[in-house]
Amino acid sequence: MIQQFKDSLVAAIQTVPIIYIPHFHFSYIDEIIENVLSNGKGQLNFGADLVFELYANNALRDFMTKEPIEFGEGLNNILKEIVTPLPAPEEGRDKRVLRKDYKIFLFKNIHERLSEREVQLYLQTFVEEYERGMYDDRKTIIFVSNVPISLLPPEVSKLLTVINLPLPDAEDIEAELGLSDNVLERNGWRPNKPYSYNGYVFGNTFMESDASFKKNRKVLVGALLGMQMYDIRKVLKSIQKLEEFINPHYAGKTLAEHILREKRQLVNNSNMLEVIDLAEDQKDRIGNINNLKHFIEKQQIIINNLAYYPSNLPKPKGVLLVGPPGCGKSETVKSVAAIFEKPLLRLDIGRLMGQYVGQSEHNLIEAIRIAEAAQPCVLWIDEIEKAFAGFGNNNQDNDITVTRMVGYFLTWMQERKSLVYLVATANDLSSLRPEFLRKGRWDEIFYLSYPDKKGAKEILQKCLKKYGLYLADGNKTIISLKGEIVDSQSMENLAKQLADAYFSGAEIDSLIVQSFNDDWNLTENNRVQLSTLLKFVKSISDNKVSAEQETRKNEIDELLLNFKLSAGKKNLPNEAEIKELLNIKLKSKSPLEVISEYKSKGYISAS
Repeated sequence: MIQQFKDSLVAAIQTVPIIYIPHFHFSYIDEIIENVLSNGKGQLNFGADLVFELYANNALRDFMTKEPIEFGEGLNNILKEIVTPLPAPEEGRDKRVLRKDYKIFLFKNIHERLSEREVQLYLQTFVEEYERGMYDDRKTIIFVSNVPISLLPPEVSKLLTVINLPLPDAEDIEAELGLSDNVLERNGWRPNKPYSYNGYVFGNTFMESDASFKKNRKVLVGALLGMQMYDIRKVLKSIQKLEEFINPHYAGKTLAEHILREKRQLVNNSNMLEVIDLAEDQKDRIGNINNLKHFIEKQQIIINNLAYYPSNLPKPKGVLLVGPPGCGKSETVKSVAAIFEKPLLRLDIGRLMGQYVGQSEHNLIEAIRIAEAAQPCVLWIDEIEKAFAGFGNNNQDNDITVTRMVGYFLTWMQERKSLVYLVATANDLSSLRPEFLRKGRWDEIFYLSYPDKKGAKEILQKCLKKYGLYLADGNKTIISLKGEIVDSQSMENLAKQLADAYFSGAEIDSLIVQSFNDDWNLTENNRVQLSTLLKFVKSISDNKVSAEQETRKNEIDELLLNFKLSAGKKNLPNEAEIKELLNIKLKSKSPLEVISEYKSKGYISAS
């Protein structure tokens, strides 16, 4: 991947006037520029001594030594001299800034100056003269800055050729560490001896034998994949400060575990993603998702053995979980990450929205870059229909920012090759455009509905076990502390009542807590009484029905009021008849109707 960047950079230096590299690791860009100018391949017929470097604070430096050069001119005067070089003085000291015939003008971190009118005029002039062939010897301006091109002034961005530096792939990382087969052979390494390259020192246990070395190399490179070269260097240097050598284990943990910890820190420092901690028993915390569990376990086998998986087939991408609120979607996402045994990152789209043009899109790109740096991982977007609200509505008042963000996100979903497994949740798919739902975006779409009798029973068991409680009818145990059913008949009756009243998983969980709190005293610290639980079942069921009826009544009254206001009349003819029609129209779908609709669209039940 880095070699492709080098080839693109060489081609651009030869053919375009201004190059823009959006990146923060300036010293690494310097290494690449120096490499392509002295690689001996004859692609460019000059060396790095003909590179002119200017930093944001107007510090002019020698590109090779980084030593400061005597300088008293500003950026505008330098650009002016590039466009119209000053003649050499007839006598006396040569005070021109550009004393040599420089080929490349490298400007770092000066993006804020690009909004100045005079700077824009000089750049425009430079591009026009370049196109006319007014420079006998081709010259190129290169800007390097950690700002996306979308945040640059349009007067300038249109003049730039953008070359993005990709994340290092396995071959790049091996080359950086000196662990590629050809470098090892050239350096004459021997098994069971320390090996050093470019400041990296690998210990005896890392290089113990040919077989163990290849295994350790694969684990190390796999753990570093997705990280920027800056972060790779930082984490390995910090390991070497704690330990003299890089070895498969140190401080009681594997090398990969230490790197994963660093990846988690990168995510936390970003303030764009949140690392979600998982409970030790997270795999078994949610019930009624056997189909989904089986599917994820199959996906895990593929992800853990990608080296043997057909390369022409797409990698696992992710799943969309659909269902009404309270049916365990959020807890299920955590269980998915636990089954995968991968870190869980949560992306809050609202946190990415910025006040400046282009800032939101940049934040989304940066958040995805950080997630890919933490790969392999699970990326969670909660209530995705709300996250991208405003995209593709029918009023033709789309938020342009959201539309651009959606465009980038959909492209990433379709084309990504990283091991970022996307899991999104949605309450209402009617708010999502078809672009989000078509095949290829997701491996599968699962729906989580209100649990049936079997599901209610399973959720009751898991919730009681999670809280360390047992269910009893007087002194008779129904479900033990271990979550085992002791009285099956009582359990069947209770589960049927919960299923018939369409209790969600969240409501069952809350029901247990409420019942325990109602009976709690200092001597009863782990018992839930069946009679108390049934009391709350009836109370909650009655409240659900009345709340639904009140909601429907309010919707109907609001529609009638709006019609009266628009018609300018206090009363309507056949108002009762209209109200009845509205009542039928606004009647909410039953859970069974919702499930039938999911099935008709080809979605799969998670249970």
